[in-house]
Amino acid sequence: MQLDNVTVSCRANVYFGGRVISYSLITADGQQRTMGVIYPGTYRFDMQMPLQIAIVGGACHVRIGHDPNWQALGAGESADVPAGVPFEVSVQTGITEYMCTF
Repeated sequence: MQLDNVTVSCRANVYFGGRVISYSLITADGQQRTMGVIYPGTYRFDMQMPLQIAIVGGACHVRIGHDPNWQALGAGESADVPAGVPFEVSVQTGITEYMCTF
């Protein structure tokens, strides 16, 4: 995956003691994105806006809202999260590279 003509914030967004790290991007058409890495562990996010999480490399499981089921995601796959709905990401091994589009 490649994004052309983007503005990148050089300051990292660091969460969960450095286990989830991302950088904020703004595309040429004004779309907000973040891209980063997730180390092994399970992490809960509470977002107020809808988003799509796309896996660029590695693999993880995602659970959206109160759904008891985890969805497996690998490189090239994505999941949509509605506004105001919490979601969890679980990485078992390795590092997962991801991109969120808001």
